[in-house]
Amino acid sequence: EAELMRALYQAGGILPSNYLAEAKLGWRRMSRTDRGVSAMGNIITAKLLLADGAADAAWGQDPEGLTLAAAINRHLPPAVRVFSVQPVPQSFRPRHHCVARLYKLWIPVGPAGLGCAPALDRLRAALRSYEGRWPFHNFTQMKRYGDVAPEDSPGTGAREGMRWLPTGAMGSPPGERGVHAAHYRRVISFECRPPRELVPGSGREFVEVTVKGESFMYNQIRHMVGAALAVSAGLVPLELLECALSEPARMGRLPLAPPETLVLMQSDFLPFRGPGGSTAGEGGTRRLELRAGGLHLQRDFWNSHLSARISECGSGEAWNGFFEGLSTSCREENPLYS
Repeated sequence: EAELMRALYQAGGILPSNYLAEAKLGWRRMSRTDRGVSAMGNIITAKLLLADGAADAAWGQDPEGLTLAAAINRHLPPAVRVFSVQPVPQSFRPRHHCVARLYKLWIPVGPAGLGCAPALDRLRAALRSYEGRWPFHNFTQMKRYGDVAPEDSPGTGAREGMRWLPTGAMGSPPGERGVHAAHYRRVISFECRPPRELVPGSGREFVEVTVKGESFMYNQIRHMVGAALAVSAGLVPLELLECALSEPARMGRLPLAPPETLVLMQSDFLPFRGPGGSTAGEGGTRRLELRAGGLHLQRDFWNSHLSARISECGSGEAWNGFFEGLSTSCREENPLYS
């Protein structure tokens, strides 16, 4: 974001008095990713300075804002790119108005042992188990947990010795974090493709997993993939995930996949609303989305920069260290399932 704001300033879109003043600019982002995660589908909104009449001229002849994007990109490093610049209503809030986010994560085939069909089938089954609306309290950071469950405690899929959490703020011990509505998230789909090379001729194959959901918590996707890989490797049974998705059972810390091969790819929004609640725009279909020109720039950025970077990271220390420590992590954090 700092690089983008600097480029906007150098391109003449921000006054010196407003530079770095997010409140004055109405600066908002759609998603904050984990450290190390890339994004090709994130959204930033801001009030930009344009010359008189420039807005009508720009979007009248160039509705995707490709000329404006090119002017900004001239001031950006190669790892940061703007694909489209589009006007939005003043009331638009990207984080709140986003209805779905799509992420992709690439898993190196060799270290993961995904070169055989049974392991790949176990991975697919584990990923499918996340689909639907569940409490993902076990798939994000929670520093304080409840006591070991008494014999008559309610819960779905729980087993003896598991930790439990209070199910709401009322009646929770001081400082105790319970399971709340914010922990419930809806995963629309979770799929994976057969192994393939990201960079032809590199000799490094990856399994591409794609997850689409309404929203995700901090570390949620990486924990989901990490736990699914533990199932794929035969280190824990699929039932572990069923327990982890039950309220108020608390599991030990689930495996956390590295961030370097995770990418936010796409953001979906409803059509803008006009006066009286009618859909805005010609044909009632105007919405914030990448169209032909922006998609071309996005594909070019993937082919020229990001795919090679992902391929290199997949063979690096982060993923190798993850698989080397996976068995030990599963035994230490969830001894009942080892």
